[in-house]
Amino acid sequence: MEGVLVIGMAGERIKISVPGYSDIGKASVKALKQEIVGQWPKSFEYDQFYLLFAGVTLTDKNSYNEEAILQDYGVKDGSTILMVIRLNGGQAKRYDQKLHSSFLTKEADVITGDDDPDSWRGKMSCGHAVDPDMLTGYSKHELEKGRLDVKCPECKAKWGFTEIREKALLDQEEQRALEVMWSKNAIKTTKKCPGCQSIVERADLSNLRVHCGYCTKSFGRCYDFCWRCLREWPKFGPTTNKVGCGYCINEKDLSLFLLANCDEIDLPDCKIGQKVPRVRACPNCGQLCEHNTEACKNIMCVACGKEFCFVCLMFTSICCKEGGWHEKCSRGVAPRQTVIPTLKS
Repeated sequence: MEGVLVIGMAGERIKISVPGYSDIGKASVKALKQEIVGQWPKSFEYDQFYLLFAGVTLTDKNSYNEEAILQDYGVKDGSTILMVIRLNGGQAKRYDQKLHSSFLTKEADVITGDDDPDSWRGKMSCGHAVDPDMLTGYSKHELEKGRLDVKCPECKAKWGFTEIREKALLDQEEQRALEVMWSKNAIKTTKKCPGCQSIVERADLSNLRVHCGYCTKSFGRCYDFCWRCLREWPKFGPTTNKVGCGYCINEKDLSLFLLANCDEIDLPDCKIGQKVPRVRACPNCGQLCEHNTEACKNIMCVACGKEFCFVCLMFTSICCKEGGWHEKCSRGVAPRQTVIPTLKS
């Protein structure tokens, strides 16, 4: 039982025979390939290589879809066969099909759209698939933006850290980096009390005047501080707690305060059916504007010249296509603005 000479891994030449066949030519191509897999265990799977003899590929089936025999290709004892290994596309991380079988899929990558059938991807809890390298890079990118959550780009479902750690195959360095970024993003909503240096956060996000019970007890007096500038709240500071302690009030703060606290008015010449805030910020440039309660619901900004609806805050060209100048807006009354618009080109 002489066998054939196979040039395989790392150029190694090994003589291989097929048990039960004194004449190697009568063995099937499949049987020979199975013997080859056994010579290099755990190096590759059966379907990850093919054989070449005299420039011809040895296929498992012949043209009649029958099991191909080596002698059909002219192979005999002493022949030299070249093994060609199929390499998958570049992928720094690769799933273990046994260890990670519970979430492996060949579905297209939700981030890149890659649907290479030779690459395994991880199925996330939301049902979408992603490559481990892409999941690592995407998570890092999202956290670098300062976000507290990493969400699926398709359905916006949250991907938790433990799931990302498992399915992105994070090494210790990558895991440490993501943990640090995640923690830093979380503490962006916290500050240090200027009195005791404790890490604190506000229970009431609309209140810039914060009371520290620990400092009050330590100092023997009421201790409040300004969340914006971290100075102790002055004894004769502003009574309002929404625009700062007096040291840090600026024009933008006052504008937001006015938008949030102005009274409401009726537009008697319009069929609105409800009141609207007296003050609005121009949706184009942010200039504060008031309506004189006369004529139609649209006004022109004195700063940028843009005309907009005082009710729904859409530009007049859009609002009046959906309804009349005096009619109720299809979008309804816009809520009080909490952000000052910036000038648009």
